[in-house]
Amino acid sequence: MPTQPHCLYSRLIQANAVDIAGLLDEVAALDAHELGNLIDAIIQSPTLSVWALGRWLTTNTDIDIAAARRLVRKLSDHYLAADIPVRFDLSALRPTDAMLAGFRLCALGVTLPVSLGWVLALLRLPDEAAQLDDALKLLQYHWQEYPYTTQRLLDSADAGLKPDLTVRIGRISSLLKQQADALEQAKLKEFNLSHEEWIALQGLKLRKQREIHRHAEQRSKLWKLIKQSCFKYSRDAVVETTAQGQTSDQILSMRPHGVPFESPLSERLDPLTSQSRHEQLWDGTAS
Repeated sequence: MPTQPHCLYSRLIQANAVDIAGLLDEVAALDAHELGNLIDAIIQSPTLSVWALGRWLTTNTDIDIAAARRLVRKLSDHYLAADIPVRFDLSALRPTDAMLAGFRLCALGVTLPVSLGWVLALLRLPDEAAQLDDALKLLQYHWQEYPYTTQRLLDSADAGLKPDLTVRIGRISSLLKQQADALEQAKLKEFNLSHEEWIALQGLKLRKQREIHRHAEQRSKLWKLIKQSCFKYSRDAVVETTAQGQTSDQILSMRPHGVPFESPLSERLDPLTSQSRHEQLWDGTAS
Protein backbone atom coordinates (compact mmCIF):
# COMPACT_ATOMS: atom_id res chain seq x y z
CA MET A 1 0.00 0.00 0.00
CA PRO A 2 1.57 3.37 -1.00
CA THR A 3 2.47 5.85 1.68
CA GLN A 4 0.02 8.75 2.00
CA PRO A 5 1.54 12.23 1.34
CA HIS A 6 0.46 13.63 4.72
CA CYS A 7 2.12 10.67 6.45
CA LEU A 8 5.29 11.28 4.46
CA TYR A 9 5.37 14.92 5.52
CA SER A 10 4.89 13.98 9.17
CA ARG A 11 7.80 11.57 8.89
CA LEU A 12 9.91 14.19 7.10
CA ILE A 13 9.63 16.79 9.83
CA GLN A 14 10.51 14.17 12.45
CA ALA A 15 13.29 12.43 10.51
CA ASN A 16 16.96 12.40 11.44
CA ALA A 17 19.96 12.59 9.12
CA VAL A 18 19.98 8.81 8.63
CA ASP A 19 16.35 8.44 7.50
CA ILE A 20 15.84 11.66 5.56
CA ALA A 21 17.47 10.46 2.31
CA GLY A 22 15.15 7.46 1.97
CA LEU A 23 12.09 9.57 2.74
CA LEU A 24 13.07 12.14 0.10
CA ASP A 25 13.43 9.32 -2.43
CA GLU A 26 9.85 8.30 -1.60
CA VAL A 27 8.70 11.90 -2.07
CA ALA A 28 10.39 12.19 -5.47
CA ALA A 29 8.62 9.02 -6.63
CA LEU A 30 5.12 10.41 -5.94
CA ASP A 31 2.80 11.36 -8.79
CA ALA A 32 2.80 14.96 -10.00
CA HIS A 33 -0.18 16.15 -7.93
CA GLU A 34 0.97 14.62 -4.63
CA LEU A 35 4.55 15.76 -5.23
CA GLY A 36 3.35 19.30 -5.84
CA ASN A 37 1.40 19.32 -2.58
CA LEU A 38 4.38 18.06 -0.59
CA ILE A 39 6.73 20.56 -2.21
CA ASP A 40 4.32 23.35 -1.24
CA ALA A 41 4.80 22.21 2.35
CA ILE A 42 8.56 21.69 2.06
CA ILE A 43 9.28 25.26 0.90
CA GLN A 44 7.75 26.60 4.12
CA SER A 45 10.71 25.11 6.02
CA PRO A 46 14.26 26.23 5.08
CA THR A 47 15.58 23.12 6.86
CA LEU A 48 13.51 20.71 4.74
CA SER A 49 14.35 22.75 1.63
CA VAL A 50 18.06 22.29 2.37
CA TRP A 51 17.65 18.53 2.80
CA ALA A 52 15.59 18.21 -0.37
CA LEU A 53 17.91 20.32 -2.55
CA GLY A 54 20.98 18.61 -1.13
CA ARG A 55 19.50 15.24 -2.04
CA TRP A 56 17.71 15.83 -5.33
CA LEU A 57 20.31 18.11 -6.95
CA THR A 58 23.24 15.76 -6.34
CA THR A 59 22.02 12.23 -7.12
CA ASN A 60 21.88 12.67 -10.94
CA THR A 61 18.80 10.48 -11.39
CA ASP A 62 16.05 11.68 -13.70
CA ILE A 63 13.32 11.37 -11.07
CA ASP A 64 15.32 13.37 -8.49
CA ILE A 65 16.33 16.06 -10.98
CA ALA A 66 12.68 16.46 -12.03
CA ALA A 67 11.66 16.85 -8.39
CA ALA A 68 14.50 19.34 -7.84
CA ARG A 69 13.35 21.46 -10.78
CA ARG A 70 9.82 21.62 -9.37
CA LEU A 71 11.17 22.56 -5.95
CA VAL A 72 13.37 25.27 -7.48
CA ARG A 73 10.40 26.77 -9.34
CA LYS A 74 8.31 26.80 -6.17
CA LEU A 75 11.14 28.38 -4.16
CA SER A 76 11.58 31.04 -6.85
CA ASP A 77 7.89 31.93 -6.69
CA HIS A 78 7.86 31.90 -2.89
CA TYR A 79 10.89 34.18 -2.45
CA LEU A 80 10.59 36.30 -5.61
CA ALA A 81 9.77 39.49 -3.70
CA ALA A 82 12.12 38.82 -0.76
CA ASP A 83 14.20 41.83 0.33
CA ILE A 84 16.94 39.82 2.05
CA PRO A 85 18.78 36.58 1.18
CA VAL A 86 17.17 33.42 2.54
CA ARG A 87 19.13 32.19 5.55
CA PHE A 88 20.02 28.52 5.08
CA ASP A 89 21.92 26.24 7.45
CA LEU A 90 24.03 23.82 5.39
CA SER A 91 25.88 22.22 8.30
CA ALA A 92 23.83 19.02 7.97
CA LEU A 93 25.00 18.46 4.36
CA ARG A 94 28.33 17.15 3.18
CA PRO A 95 30.43 20.12 1.97
CA THR A 96 30.78 18.63 -1.51
CA ASP A 97 27.00 18.12 -1.84
CA ALA A 98 26.28 21.61 -0.53
CA MET A 99 28.72 23.10 -3.05
CA LEU A 100 27.37 21.13 -6.02
CA ALA A 101 23.80 22.03 -5.07
CA GLY A 102 24.85 25.70 -4.99
CA PHE A 103 26.29 25.50 -8.51
CA ARG A 104 23.19 23.76 -9.82
CA LEU A 105 20.83 26.23 -8.16
CA CYS A 106 22.57 28.96 -10.15
CA ALA A 107 22.41 26.85 -13.32
CA LEU A 108 18.65 26.44 -12.91
CA GLY A 109 18.19 30.20 -12.54
CA VAL A 110 16.55 30.15 -9.11
CA THR A 111 15.52 33.56 -7.82
CA LEU A 112 18.39 35.57 -6.36
CA PRO A 113 17.39 35.62 -2.66
CA VAL A 114 17.58 31.80 -2.72
CA SER A 115 20.83 31.31 -4.65
CA LEU A 116 22.62 34.17 -2.88
CA GLY A 117 21.38 32.91 0.49
CA TRP A 118 22.81 29.49 -0.35
CA VAL A 119 26.19 31.00 -1.30
CA LEU A 120 26.36 33.00 1.92
CA ALA A 121 25.55 29.80 3.83
CA LEU A 122 28.48 28.11 2.04
CA LEU A 123 30.76 30.93 3.18
CA ARG A 124 29.64 30.41 6.77
CA LEU A 125 30.73 26.75 6.75
CA PRO A 126 34.07 25.74 8.37
CA ASP A 127 37.12 26.73 6.36
CA GLU A 128 38.32 24.53 3.52
CA ALA A 129 40.52 26.19 0.92
CA ALA A 130 38.95 24.66 -2.21
CA GLN A 131 35.44 25.08 -0.88
CA LEU A 132 36.03 28.74 0.02
CA ASP A 133 37.44 29.47 -3.43
CA ASP A 134 34.44 27.84 -5.14
CA ALA A 135 31.99 29.72 -2.91
CA LEU A 136 33.68 33.02 -3.74
CA LYS A 137 33.49 32.12 -7.44
CA LEU A 138 29.74 31.63 -7.06
CA LEU A 139 29.49 34.97 -5.28
CA GLN A 140 31.46 36.63 -8.07
CA TYR A 141 29.09 34.98 -10.58
CA HIS A 142 26.18 36.73 -8.85
CA TRP A 143 27.97 40.08 -9.07
CA GLN A 144 28.80 39.59 -12.72
CA GLU A 145 25.33 38.47 -13.77
CA TYR A 146 23.12 40.44 -11.32
CA PRO A 147 25.26 43.34 -10.07
CA TYR A 148 22.54 45.64 -8.75
CA THR A 149 20.27 43.05 -7.14
CA THR A 150 23.25 41.32 -5.52
CA GLN A 151 24.48 44.57 -4.03
CA ARG A 152 20.97 45.45 -2.81
CA LEU A 153 20.48 42.08 -1.12
CA LEU A 154 23.90 42.12 0.53
CA ASP A 155 23.30 45.63 1.86
CA SER A 156 19.88 44.70 3.22
CA ALA A 157 20.96 42.33 6.00
CA ASP A 158 23.94 41.15 8.01
CA ALA A 159 25.37 38.10 6.27
CA GLY A 160 26.96 36.81 9.48
CA LEU A 161 30.36 36.28 7.86
CA LYS A 162 33.79 36.36 9.45
CA PRO A 163 35.69 39.68 9.19
CA ASP A 164 38.27 38.41 6.70
CA LEU A 165 35.52 37.18 4.35
CA THR A 166 33.68 40.46 4.70
CA VAL A 167 36.83 42.29 3.57
CA ARG A 168 37.26 39.97 0.58
CA ILE A 169 33.64 40.43 -0.42
CA GLY A 170 34.07 44.18 -0.10
CA ARG A 171 36.95 44.01 -2.56
CA ILE A 172 34.85 42.06 -5.02
CA SER A 173 32.10 44.65 -4.59
CA SER A 174 34.49 47.34 -5.80
CA LEU A 175 34.51 45.59 -9.19
CA LEU A 176 30.96 46.79 -9.75
CA LYS A 177 32.30 50.08 -11.08
CA GLN A 178 34.41 48.24 -13.63
CA GLN A 179 31.53 45.97 -14.61
CA ALA A 180 29.39 49.03 -15.31
CA ASP A 181 31.37 49.35 -18.54
CA ALA A 182 29.73 46.13 -19.74
CA LEU A 183 26.40 47.92 -19.79
CA GLU A 184 27.82 50.29 -22.41
CA GLN A 185 28.57 47.47 -24.84
CA ALA A 186 26.61 47.12 -28.06
CA LYS A 187 23.13 45.65 -27.66
CA LEU A 188 19.76 45.83 -29.36
CA LYS A 189 18.32 49.34 -29.64
CA GLU A 190 15.12 48.17 -27.93
CA PHE A 191 17.04 47.80 -24.64
CA ASN A 192 17.87 51.52 -24.65
CA LEU A 193 14.32 52.75 -25.21
CA SER A 194 12.40 54.55 -22.50
CA HIS A 195 9.03 53.20 -21.40
CA GLU A 196 7.16 55.72 -23.55
CA GLU A 197 9.35 54.97 -26.59
CA TRP A 198 8.79 51.24 -26.08
CA ILE A 199 5.01 51.73 -26.05
CA ALA A 200 5.22 53.84 -29.21
CA LEU A 201 7.34 51.16 -30.93
CA GLN A 202 4.91 48.42 -29.96
CA GLY A 203 2.03 50.55 -31.27
CA LEU A 204 3.84 51.04 -34.58
CA LYS A 205 4.45 47.30 -34.92
CA LEU A 206 0.81 46.59 -34.10
CA ARG A 207 -0.41 49.07 -36.71
CA LYS A 208 1.84 47.52 -39.36
CA GLN A 209 0.59 44.06 -38.47
CA ARG A 210 -3.04 45.18 -38.66
CA GLU A 211 -2.40 46.81 -42.04
CA ILE A 212 -0.95 43.58 -43.38
CA HIS A 213 -3.94 41.61 -42.10
CA ARG A 214 -6.38 44.16 -43.51
CA HIS A 215 -4.89 43.94 -46.99
CA ALA A 216 -4.88 40.14 -46.78
CA GLU A 217 -8.55 40.08 -45.74
CA GLN A 218 -9.52 42.46 -48.56
CA ARG A 219 -7.99 40.11 -51.12
CA SER A 220 -9.35 36.94 -49.51
CA LYS A 221 -12.42 35.35 -51.08
CA LEU A 222 -13.15 33.42 -47.91
CA TRP A 223 -13.63 36.59 -45.85
CA LYS A 224 -16.36 37.70 -48.25
CA LEU A 225 -18.48 34.81 -46.97
CA ILE A 226 -17.87 35.51 -43.26
CA LYS A 227 -19.43 38.17 -41.08
CA GLN A 228 -16.86 39.66 -38.72
CA SER A 229 -17.59 41.50 -35.46
CA CYS A 230 -14.94 43.43 -33.53
CA PHE A 231 -15.09 44.24 -29.83
CA LYS A 232 -12.96 46.83 -28.08
CA TYR A 233 -12.30 46.96 -24.35
CA SER A 234 -11.67 50.05 -22.25
CA ARG A 235 -8.76 50.45 -19.87
CA ASP A 236 -11.04 50.01 -16.85
CA ALA A 237 -12.18 46.66 -15.49
CA VAL A 238 -15.99 46.58 -15.36
CA VAL A 239 -18.35 44.11 -13.72
CA GLU A 240 -21.82 43.87 -15.21
CA THR A 241 -24.60 43.20 -12.69
CA THR A 242 -28.30 42.54 -13.28
CA ALA A 243 -30.91 43.14 -10.59
CA GLN A 244 -34.70 43.46 -10.94
CA GLY A 245 -34.41 43.57 -14.69
CA GLN A 246 -31.95 46.47 -14.60
CA THR A 247 -28.38 46.06 -15.86
CA SER A 248 -25.60 48.24 -14.50
CA ASP A 249 -21.84 48.41 -14.85
CA GLN A 250 -19.56 48.84 -11.86
CA ILE A 251 -16.00 50.01 -12.51
CA LEU A 252 -13.35 48.28 -10.40
CA SER A 253 -10.50 50.38 -9.10
CA MET A 254 -7.15 49.08 -10.31
CA ARG A 255 -3.63 49.94 -9.32
CA PRO A 256 -0.32 48.78 -10.80
CA HIS A 257 1.74 46.16 -9.02
CA GLY A 258 5.16 44.84 -9.90
CA VAL A 259 8.22 43.06 -8.53
CA PRO A 260 11.71 44.25 -9.56
CA PHE A 261 13.58 41.58 -11.50
CA GLU A 262 17.07 41.76 -12.99
CA SER A 263 17.77 39.38 -15.86
CA PRO A 264 21.30 37.92 -16.21
CA LEU A 265 23.70 40.31 -17.90
CA SER A 266 25.16 37.61 -20.18
CA GLU A 267 21.69 36.75 -21.52
CA ARG A 268 21.26 40.35 -22.61
CA LEU A 269 24.71 40.66 -24.19
CA ASP A 270 25.62 37.16 -25.40
CA PRO A 271 22.94 34.45 -25.06
CA LEU A 272 25.18 31.72 -26.48
CA THR A 273 27.87 32.36 -23.88
CA SER A 274 25.18 32.44 -21.20
CA GLN A 275 23.98 28.95 -22.18
CA SER A 276 27.54 27.61 -22.06
CA ARG A 277 28.04 29.17 -18.65
CA HIS A 278 24.90 27.49 -17.29
CA GLU A 279 26.18 24.13 -18.52
CA GLN A 280 29.47 24.72 -16.68
CA LEU A 281 27.56 25.62 -13.51
CA TRP A 282 25.58 22.40 -13.73
CA ASP A 283 28.86 20.46 -13.90
CA GLY A 284 30.06 22.24 -10.75
CA THR A 285 32.48 24.76 -12.23
CA ALA A 286 32.38 28.53 -12.66
CA SER A 287 34.55 30.60 -14.96
